[in-house]
Amino acid sequence: MDKVIIAGLLTIAGIITSVILFGGLTESVQDAGDNTKTTIAKSEEQRKSGITILEVLVNSNGNEINIWAKNTGSNEIQPLEKLDLFLLDIDGIWGDYLTYSPTPNTSQNTWRVSRPANTAWKPGDTFQLLASLGANPLSSNGYTLTITTPDFYEDEYRFDTGPVSLAPTPTPGPAITPT
Repeated sequence: MDKVIIAGLLTIAGIITSVILFGGLTESVQDAGDNTKTTIAKSEEQRKSGITILEVLVNSNGNEINIWAKNTGSNEIQPLEKLDLFLLDIDGIWGDYLTYSPTPNTSQNTWRVSRPANTAWKPGDTFQLLASLGANPLSSNGYTLTITTPDFYEDEYRFDTGPVSLAPTPTPGPAITPT
């Protein structure tokens, strides 16, 4: 009789253990599946958005950067003012977040779009962005520029400042009417 009771208790303990393990494994499998779905969804969103920095040129004073970037995704990037631009020297000593400003600011580091900011940045289009570094002109060194889109797709571009001489960006003046 003792053997029957022990066998019954061991059977019940085995069933309870199986139910607990099965419940835990089921939850783990569901969590893994949810994580995979989330990762795939984020990856697909980032594939829809894409940006590639093509070229970065610095003027001889180090206070103006011309940036050419291409929309390599399948979605329009809008609004352009929501792009995040970061500049970091290769030594890791200095870095700055460039603030969007439609006009250059001599007291801080800003960026703007060479076209009107409300222009759509369609897939395949190349845009020129202009960065004004009034607060921290670049010295002769290497730098990394990172641009991040509003949906967190980013591209990095490593460049060196050098003897490239770019003409200053003209400011629009009054219209001249023929006489």
